[in-house]
Amino acid sequence: MIVIIKSKGLHRGELLGKIITKKGLVKSKVAAEAGFDRTTYYYHIKQANLDYTILEKYGRVIGYDFTTDLPEMQSFIHRAGPEITTLEEMEKDRNKWKEKYYELLEEYHELKKQAEQRGKSN
Repeated sequence: MIVIIKSKGLHRGELLGKIITKKGLVKSKVAAEAGFDRTTYYYHIKQANLDYTILEKYGRVIGYDFTTDLPEMQSFIHRAGPEITTLEEMEKDRNKWKEKYYELLEEYHELKKQAEQRGKSN
């Protein structure tokens, strides 16, 4: 999903280009590490409303947090939790999401039942 929100006149593509230039990084290398080719990088730096997910990819590669310049970006990007490194951590994480799924499933069935009852009473 691409989210475009205009940020107080800040040109996101230019911001990306300036940061990479200021850090003295090789543009083609940064683009490749972010999953893009060099020509796509040049397309990106021309986009005033460059997608936040694209900025986040570049940010991870260059070690820059774009949310300092674009605070609204915080609510549109996914921040991963701590890295899971052991089987126990993986099982704990799996169980957490499994429980969440069951809770939501129960809630869904309850809402569905209520909707059906409303439908019958009308």
